[in-house]
Amino acid sequence: MNAAGPTASVETPPKRWSPDEFYELPDAKRFELVDGRLKERPMSEESSYIGGEIFTYLKIWTRQTGLGWAFPSDQFYRAFRGGEDVRLADASFISRDRLPDGPTSRGMTPFAPDLAVEVIAPGDRAGEIEQKIADYREAGVLLVWVIYPGRRVIHVFRNGSESPNVLTETDTLTGGDVPPGFAVPVADIFPPKPSAGD
Repeated sequence: MNAAGPTASVETPPKRWSPDEFYELPDAKRFELVDGRLKERPMSEESSYIGGEIFTYLKIWTRQTGLGWAFPSDQFYRAFRGGEDVRLADASFISRDRLPDGPTSRGMTPFAPDLAVEVIAPGDRAGEIEQKIADYREAGVLLVWVIYPGRRVIHVFRNGSESPNVLTETDTLTGGDVPPGFAVPVADIFPPKPSAGD
């Protein structure tokens, strides 16, 4: 034994990533970058399915109207905490006014979307979802849809409103001004319920 006693182990602090380092990771789409740390994105079959459904409805609507662009769950937004944090939504929309030339090859979008969609998965924590909604709103996201598959409800947060509007399967999800004219029955977003005989 060392005469000075046992050597204390020194724990190496977790690496802090820059947005550019983060973006170069081969599996970056599995994470978000929050305060320099990698935050894994919880996913499930159900949340992936619902996110895909919302994206599909948004994509069809944007193709029909030409009013903007729909993005799936792998679009990076470097628009938080002064561009140091990178967030991904399960689906999102940017109006043509803000992206007149359409999607480009520039990589991370340097501004927040008009609409961000979050589908809750089993690994999501309530406090982290609340923080993400706050980050969206602070960054200027006009509309946030938070979808809860277990309860089959959608919380609609409009910028400037303190509390969400809660939609159930008997309601219709609309964009209002963002995206203008978009509408889909809430029930159509969720997987079909098993029949009584299943």
